[in-house]
Amino acid sequence: MMFFYGLSRLKLFIACFGAQPNIVGRVWFRGLGRLSIGENSMLDARQCPIELYVKAEGRLQIGEDVTIASGSSIEATHSVTLGRGCQIGMYCKILDTNWHSLRQRDQVPRPVPIEVGENVVLEDHVILLPGARIGDNVTVRAHSVVSRAIPCDVVVSGYPARIVERRRAP
Repeated sequence: MMFFYGLSRLKLFIACFGAQPNIVGRVWFRGLGRLSIGENSMLDARQCPIELYVKAEGRLQIGEDVTIASGSSIEATHSVTLGRGCQIGMYCKILDTNWHSLRQRDQVPRPVPIEVGENVVLEDHVILLPGARIGDNVTVRAHSVVSRAIPCDVVVSGYPARIVERRRAP
């Protein structure tokens, strides 16, 4: 494990990187929270920057062997957890808060943690909203929006994401 204390846009952040993280291109680390990236994870920002924002009290845990593609953004004001072997496609957005109320912009709704299980595939342009919980071995098709719990071993698609196929457990 490698610990990293650094400045990002003139703000201190604390990060813990596993052995051999592969970070290519521009990755923007912002915020004052805790960031953990597991072993052999790949952040591929060659085409477009990846943004990782962790608010002061927040926590972002990226498991081992996770791949995050260009243009993706993960914003954790409370907690976002990506399980082992996840593949995050291009331009995905993961956020655990709505940042402000629609009617009263000065009110901030409370954040709801996001949990993504092991071996989950988020295809391009997927959005995970506050409270999304995705089980193991799930594929979320491109341009889908997930805002609730998704069981294990399924394929989901749409807005909101619904089960379109069930997989047999091995």
